[in-house]
Amino acid sequence: MQLYRGILKQALDITWKSKYLWFFGLFAALLGNGGEYEILFQPFSNDSAPSMLSGFEKLAQTGLFSMQGLKGIGNLLVTQPISVIVAILVLVIIFALLAFVVWLVNVSQAVLVKNTLLKISDKQLKFKDSLYEGMKKFWPVFGFNLVARIIVMISLAIVGYIVFFSNDLGSVASALIYILMFLVFIPLAMSFSFIVKYSIGYSVINNEKFLDAFNSGWSLFKKNWLVSLEMAFILYFLNIVAALLFIVVALIVALPFAFLAFLATSVSMMGMFLFIVSVGVILFIALLITTGSLVATFQVSAWTTLYIELIGRGAKSKIVRMFSK
Repeated sequence: MQLYRGILKQALDITWKSKYLWFFGLFAALLGNGGEYEILFQPFSNDSAPSMLSGFEKLAQTGLFSMQGLKGIGNLLVTQPISVIVAILVLVIIFALLAFVVWLVNVSQAVLVKNTLLKISDKQLKFKDSLYEGMKKFWPVFGFNLVARIIVMISLAIVGYIVFFSNDLGSVASALIYILMFLVFIPLAMSFSFIVKYSIGYSVINNEKFLDAFNSGWSLFKKNWLVSLEMAFILYFLNIVAALLFIVVALIVALPFAFLAFLATSVSMMGMFLFIVSVGVILFIALLITTGSLVATFQVSAWTTLYIELIGRGAKSKIVRMFSK
């Protein structure tokens, strides 16, 4: 545990002392807590199996892209051109905002990786310089995250569909197929998630090109797959602890607001009631955002510190060390 204890301590120190990184952690949190957790712990049910394409199916059912739908849009352009132009502008603005968020999410991850390295070396970048460094690595980081998401979705979809259609074979056969699919596709998708983490490290820290970084990440994972798995489980456990702490703190903060809101309603002061509830909701959102930023910053710092440790001195897994004694 000494290896992981040192890594977690370093990541916690970076997270707490570099509060300007919380801004980038806020957007990095939109990537989720790691594809490996989604893969490992997402339940597969009859309803969730076909969900991957449900959005496209619903969009197709609207008939928007049928000949009749396109003809209707053409008629609207003639009869109500202003409304159509406004609708198109709204869509363009929405897509532009989404593109900006995607850009900032990937830049933020690159910033956190780069600053973790600098912090370990007792160096520091200013906010503007950090953003500039992250911008230079947007495309490789975006590419790795996009490929990882596609692989995860395909793996989950394959397992889900096979389990969904195997229900007709009976409970025993269905259970065996589920276990087989879990043993084949889930480790494959998890492995790819780890490879992407290391590939981003090679790209951002070692300035390797996309394919070179991926090959290096693959090689590093092959040598340290057990360490990667142990690290993932430790961080998942810490995520649970952080979630429980958030719930406890949120309840403690909510109690006085609930009491004051009750008093306001008992004396029919609706204006005061709405004010108390509004302040309480704002505080809850602020607490949620802060917690998410902290957790994301900590996680990226921890994985980056592990990456630096692996390419430097190397590491042995806790399981191997236990059995080698």
